[in-house]
Amino acid sequence: MFPSSDNAFSLSTLFSVYASITGFMMLFRKMLNDFMPMQLRSYLFRLLDQLFTPKSNNLTVIIDEKFGSESNHVFEAAEIYLRKKISPDTKQLCVGKTTKEKHFTISIVKGEEIFDSFENSKMKWNYVESEENKFNEVKRHYRLTFENKLREKVMGFYLSHVLAEAEEIKKNLRVVKLYSN
Repeated sequence: MFPSSDNAFSLSTLFSVYASITGFMMLFRKMLNDFMPMQLRSYLFRLLDQLFTPKSNNLTVIIDEKFGSESNHVFEAAEIYLRKKISPDTKQLCVGKTTKEKHFTISIVKGEEIFDSFENSKMKWNYVESEENKFNEVKRHYRLTFENKLREKVMGFYLSHVLAEAEEIKKNLRVVKLYSN
């Protein structure tokens, strides 16, 4: 189990091996920088990075505010649905109220994440805003991230669940408005 005294390495032997390996690495790096073009080096590093970086098991669905030239019903539903999913750990919130509304409307701000679960599956929502160069328009979208193996469940059932829940929330708000006048 332990090396015998015949096979034991002395401290000076280990230091000598360390110094040799370090010297070789410095020489190799210098030769690599001097004789290999930058483009080839960056290509090789990208290739090595792809080989040794584990593949992501996640899929991200982008839900834009606009679908073509019209507003995206899924985006609006997600916005309403996620208001009810805001956790106490959320660091920043956006609050608003119009003259017609009786209660405050609370939503998340750019960069905030909301975690949700559906049938024991975890989903992560992220709100993103980016400014377009033309006419300083702001492009808004949600990123819904989940495990790749849940693709059918999310596309078939979860998004339908989000739409139905949003409709229910809107319906309940309308009932409150009818009785509050």
